[in-house]
Amino acid sequence: MTHPIRLVVAFVLGIAAFSAFVGAAKAAPALRSDVTVSREIVLLGDLVSDAGALSDKPIFRAPGHGLTGTLTAAAVIAAAEKAGLGGIMAGSITEVSVTRVGRAAGQTEIEAAIRLALAEHSRSPAPENIDIAFDRDPLITANAARDAQLKARVISWSEQNGHFEAEITLGDPAGPAARKTVIGNAFDGVEVVVPTRAIARKKMLGTDDLTLTRLPRRSVTGGMLTSLADAVGMVAGRALRADEPVKAGDLEKPTLVERGSAVTIIHAIPGMTLTVRGEALASGSHGARVSVMNKQSKRVIDGTVTGAGQVTVATGHAVAMSAR
Repeated sequence: MTHPIRLVVAFVLGIAAFSAFVGAAKAAPALRSDVTVSREIVLLGDLVSDAGALSDKPIFRAPGHGLTGTLTAAAVIAAAEKAGLGGIMAGSITEVSVTRVGRAAGQTEIEAAIRLALAEHSRSPAPENIDIAFDRDPLITANAARDAQLKARVISWSEQNGHFEAEITLGDPAGPAARKTVIGNAFDGVEVVVPTRAIARKKMLGTDDLTLTRLPRRSVTGGMLTSLADAVGMVAGRALRADEPVKAGDLEKPTLVERGSAVTIIHAIPGMTLTVRGEALASGSHGARVSVMNKQSKRVIDGTVTGAGQVTVATGHAVAMSAR
């Protein structure tokens, strides 16, 4: 028979061993999936919980203020082991996201600020028409609040060659601001009509044949169309090249009445409508003056094309002719 004292001792020792095991499990270093830091250097304790005496060990350089960087779990574990910390539990974590507190402004935001500054500099009524191209992708970061203001100031801008230089600042109104000089080219742009593909002569233009593209205002010459409505439904008077600005002189009105085509002469008299067959003696587009012949009387009448196969004749009474 087992002595009662021995049972008590064994039970106590079992509890102690279990407690030690639980304590060790709780103290095992574990990888963190999302980390936010305020320093320039990421410490081991930022990336791994329960790193113990190695918590203050520098491991990686932090991203810029307001930016987020990503590390693979394998890279973090390898760096930790090199620093002397092993047995890290990663679980299902494959990547570690590191964010540095602060504010960052990228190209889109910087471009908008500079566009406003350039518009004010040139007193342009439409800053959204100013097209900007930077020499390199701009980025500015600051140790500032997320709502810190981004401002731009034009240092110089040549509207002849488009070159500009501007200073951007990012920071809290009451605190120090980060400053950066950016350079590039900017033009006051104008939207013009261009074909989306090569267009054959005499083709009637539809909405799928045309689009708008922006050109520097100084490159826009007289006659270039700036509205799709001015081109859709017109006929190409010459072969048009894709992406080449369309001019008013490149287009013709579509022919609505063909020479020799049969027409119906409609005499529109208040309270009565009379129709007579006729023949067009000339071709014409909308608004063109053409001659038509009454098939019955053989009389030739001049009129104005007002629709497809339709001519309005100005006589003592309103007379219209349309294709049958």
